[in-house]
Amino acid sequence: MSRIFLIAMLLFCALQSCNSNQKSIDKIISKYDSSDFSCLKNTYIETRSVNKDDVVLLVSKYNLHCNPYIVWVNSKTKKITRIDDNLPIRDCAGYFTNTEIKFYIDFFLKLNFMVLGVDNEDNVYINPNYYDVPFLVRKSKKTNAKDLKDYKLYKGDWYIKKGYEM
Repeated sequence: MSRIFLIAMLLFCALQSCNSNQKSIDKIISKYDSSDFSCLKNTYIETRSVNKDDVVLLVSKYNLHCNPYIVWVNSKTKKITRIDDNLPIRDCAGYFTNTEIKFYIDFFLKLNFMVLGVDNEDNVYINPNYYDVPFLVRKSKKTNAKDLKDYKLYKGDWYIKKGYEM
């Protein structure tokens, strides 16, 4: 009898977790469904690490053909403390100014995402919770759904990565 109860409880917890993920995704969608991300066109920002003192972010062009800028942000003040531009200058003659990077970081930190990218077609790629590839995409009106072959329709203009478990 206790074995059946344990299995039932595990199943219940798993279903609750899925339901919680779906609610979290739905909350993001409702909050950012009509938000304007065009100021980040062709930009990709990823949280690389977080500790009590610093947040380390990677900032690059969306196409990722050039190495990223590495940006350290004070965890408490949310101010940039350092920008390492050695790799972008070496590989791509430096493609963002410090002013642009500051603007992108300020915008990104207000959203509290782990990953955010906006491609040239204005599709918005998001991973709100994990240091991982974006699993949620808001398709722009300019994009054909066939272009999002790694994603499946979730609702409205929002797509979710194929194989993502909710």
